[in-house]
Amino acid sequence: MKMWNGKLGTKNGKELKFENKVENCTANSQFSTLHSQFPPDTILLIDANPLIMDLNRRTLTKRGYRVLEADTISQGRTLFAEEQPDLIMMEVELPDGSGLHFCEELRDYSDIPIIFVTMPGTVDDEIAGYDAGGNAYVPKPYKPDMLVVRMEGLLRSKERARSRALEQIWEENRQSDN
Repeated sequence: MKMWNGKLGTKNGKELKFENKVENCTANSQFSTLHSQFPPDTILLIDANPLIMDLNRRTLTKRGYRVLEADTISQGRTLFAEEQPDLIMMEVELPDGSGLHFCEELRDYSDIPIIFVTMPGTVDDEIAGYDAGGNAYVPKPYKPDMLVVRMEGLLRSKERARSRALEQIWEENRQSDN
């Protein structure tokens, strides 16, 4: 698992260890500086359609995101393991299998936000996406800016959860200092 290392300062000479994205990081009460220490969010796109892939890549990189691309589940699985992206956008139907099954597999060990970006289907198809563990279901064609709005909402939720966890770790460490 790749980890990004960052330094925020010292707190009574003690270090806090974070399991999500940061390892061997020291902290103080100014958690607002933490976000600026992280690299840009990484988005994993999994879609076999090169036109959709190009549109999404251009839209996301223009907004400052780091983009990884895969056109099969197998490639997506490898990139996920190697790069630990912050969010996945994927098609349901891929050349080597179902995005729904891959989502279920990921849910066994990850809570990464997943957006299904797929051809319009029935209400049952959309429900299947959520039942598999997806966080959003966006039918094609879509407006790229609206897709980004959904994505950013999921990333904000993930960041709030991360901040709460960091604050809890910091508070526990502070209490152990007393």
